[in-house]
Amino acid sequence: MTAHHLRGGWVIWTSVLVALLLSITPLPQALNAFRPLWVALVFIYWSLFLPHRVSMVAAFIFGVLLDVMVNSLLGQNSLVLVLTVYFSLLFQHKIRPQPILRQTIMISVILILGQLIQLWINVLTGIYPSNFSIFDYIFPIITSAIIWPWLAAALRALRIRMGIN
Repeated sequence: MTAHHLRGGWVIWTSVLVALLLSITPLPQALNAFRPLWVALVFIYWSLFLPHRVSMVAAFIFGVLLDVMVNSLLGQNSLVLVLTVYFSLLFQHKIRPQPILRQTIMISVILILGQLIQLWINVLTGIYPSNFSIFDYIFPIITSAIIWPWLAAALRALRIRMGIN
């Protein structure tokens, strides 16, 4: 009988918690629109490279936490994160072996879908700031795409160093 030990679960959830904290870290007002989609990026990474360790239930739970932390409609970020993880898991075999530039483009498409759902929910509920701008939905995708290669490299190094399987 072989024992299959899953190692490093605490590292995965700590990285998601750090992403949650980065999502609420105060930024100057001018930079706030450029805040990367940290939680989505971290969930995408773990669902691409360790799909057996990340679930849509976890994405839902962390989405509710994010909803509470950013004071958004309860379930809004949960829905987006669950769909983000779903699409990441669905296309993991196509995204993972690609060079980093193609990965970035494919992940950007997933993030665009997430931002469109955010926009759709905000328009349906009428809950959006008075100074609404479409760029509030576009800039986070751009900065997330710029950050993805470095975030993926950092999480990969962490995964290898900690022996997470």
